[in-house]
Amino acid sequence: MPSDLIVAVAPLVAVAPDEESRYIEIVFSVREMWAYHEDQVLLLVYSQKLTPYPEILTPSSMNKFQLELNTLEILGIYDIPAQSMFATPSTRVGKANPVSRSIMSFSVNLDTELLSIMMEKQDSIY
Repeated sequence: MPSDLIVAVAPLVAVAPDEESRYIEIVFSVREMWAYHEDQVLLLVYSQKLTPYPEILTPSSMNKFQLELNTLEILGIYDIPAQSMFATPSTRVGKANPVSRSIMSFSVNLDTELLSIMMEKQDSIY
């Protein structure tokens, strides 16, 4: 999935009177989430600004966390329970890596009324 996501909204959708059509659902996936032996929490966040340097150090991350903390908001909080694999002996063809990976999908409902205002102002969210 690309790092940049562009959303286009039809102007007629932005003024829809009923509650159901007021939102646009975006679904995306996070790949290569490594399993750990302890519970973890995953935060889905956004910010309206980026910083030139990371405000939160993430030494193990390939992509550095450069969202401005003053404008940061939490969209979702997800519990990720501990996962483990039993150690297995070697076989003739090899041995399984005892750390599994998973893919998680997230849905975000974007408010079309706010989207149209942001589009007029040419705002971005990260």
